[in-house]
Amino acid sequence: MRVLLAILLPISVLSFAKADESLPAGILKQLDVSPVWSVHETGHPVLMTREGRQYVLYYDDHRFMNIASRALGGDAWQHFRFPVRMGWATGGHANLSLGIDRDGYLHVTCYRRRMTIEPPTPPLAIYYRSKAPHSIEAFEQLPMVPEEVNPNYPTFYEVSGELFFAFRRGHSGGGDQLLNRYDPDQREWRQVFDTPVLDGESERNAYIQHPAGPTPGPDGRSDHP
Repeated sequence: MRVLLAILLPISVLSFAKADESLPAGILKQLDVSPVWSVHETGHPVLMTREGRQYVLYYDDHRFMNIASRALGGDAWQHFRFPVRMGWATGGHANLSLGIDRDGYLHVTCYRRRMTIEPPTPPLAIYYRSKAPHSIEAFEQLPMVPEEVNPNYPTFYEVSGELFFAFRRGHSGGGDQLLNRYDPDQREWRQVFDTPVLDGESERNAYIQHPAGPTPGPDGRSDHP
């Protein structure tokens, strides 16, 4: 079974457009992006708008990871397919995450479990960065964490203009939450702290669950609400 992924544009995005009376109240326009796999448990599409462009990260109807882009005000989508395929028919643990750094480079990651890739053996961290700012024409696969680290639940967060990467190190029932910060000048990732942000003490899991991720506290230090 296939369904069609559609992005619904709220009034705040296209306030100049005339509302379509056939759409629900508050929706001005519906744009079809791509056929997608219809039975996802996780790995839902990720939508982001930045610098006059809109991006959608998703798994297509063949379960390959894709990103689409369009200029705001236009209806035409440009597509890029990554050589990464979800091998789990139900999409379990197939989370996707998209980040954009200060200079407009796109960062893409996904949960590795039951993923296949070309070549067949994927690295523990599946991570891509666009070769040009605000562009999805080409991506390069790059290292993110040490080769021996399996970053579970990889997620990008933007905090006060900086790009962070949070992940669980360890296993279910005994994991730590670590945090990396992207240096746009050196174009590399660095671990923020020498110790985990959240320590599972080998007895429990530790996750950053807030949608906004870590945020600066009253003293300006990174804190989690």
